[in-house]
Amino acid sequence: MYYQEAKMIIDINTVGQSYIIDVESGFKAQFNVINGTAYCWPYKITKRDIERAKKDSIDISRIEYPFAGHTCKDVKQIYDRIEECLKSFQFSSKRVERVLFNFV
Repeated sequence: MYYQEAKMIIDINTVGQSYIIDVESGFKAQFNVINGTAYCWPYKITKRDIERAKKDSIDISRIEYPFAGHTCKDVKQIYDRIEECLKSFQFSSKRVERVLFNFV
């Protein structure tokens, strides 16, 4: 579902593969919420994501997140926006209290 105010797409309907996409930067993070903590890791935008976004009248087919060319400060700002967005939504019966980003 697209949240216009936050400019984020959030899909929590797919078991084990929930994700959030920052439409402005193209950053996609898959996440799991466990005991109030959202564990996030970067992931590429797939054709399936593009098709789902079209159902919300959003075209994300041309956005992508190139890690090269972004400073640490830029990346931190993207993470902060994602964290703020995840904390503002309720998953299951609990709110997200903490967001952790993991890189492989």
